[in-house]
Amino acid sequence: MNKQVGWVAVCLIVVSSCAQSSRTEQPELARLEEKLSALKPNQALVKVLVGNQDFYADQPLFTANVQILPQLIQVGFTNEQGSNVELEMIQDNWFGQKPIAFTMTNGTLGETQRDQVILMIGKLIDKRALRGEGYYLVTGKITVPVLSNQLMSIVFVGNVVKPSQASTVDNYIPVKGWIMVKQPAFSSQSSPELLTKIGTAPSGE
Repeated sequence: MNKQVGWVAVCLIVVSSCAQSSRTEQPELARLEEKLSALKPNQALVKVLVGNQDFYADQPLFTANVQILPQLIQVGFTNEQGSNVELEMIQDNWFGQKPIAFTMTNGTLGETQRDQVILMIGKLIDKRALRGEGYYLVTGKITVPVLSNQLMSIVFVGNVVKPSQASTVDNYIPVKGWIMVKQPAFSSQSSPELLTKIGTAPSGE
């Protein structure tokens, strides 16, 4: 997202779990997967519901930037409309976890903390004025059902707030998201060992 939007980068440490039925997650992923054949390598389909509104309606195609390290997954998605999604998830030995999952609680409310998670979504709503709309995750769970050289999928559910608002329960807005990347191009900073395990090589930069 353009810096003029004024997002606040938030990094919280978490431990509790936010349950989400696979009956809700999998149909959305299946619908996205049906559209993958029309995509080019490293293109992504993104669907995010903020409240009951489709945040990226009519602009589904994004380009991915993926980095994986033993303690980190960092993913950025951008598109030509000026929209983006930023994720940073830190957990020791995340690759050894089945399923790969990261949980975020609101540390400012005294909740138990473990994983470090950042998730921000944004879009331009006035290109001339460079005015945007954005949110960041304050509680929730991010899972990575598939991570391979052919496909990466991400599902998240929780609550977001606007950067200008305090991260209090009164300001919480429910969020659900589904992302699918065709043949992700991993950055050259990614761990060679992890790339070998998923059968790919880093992209040149």
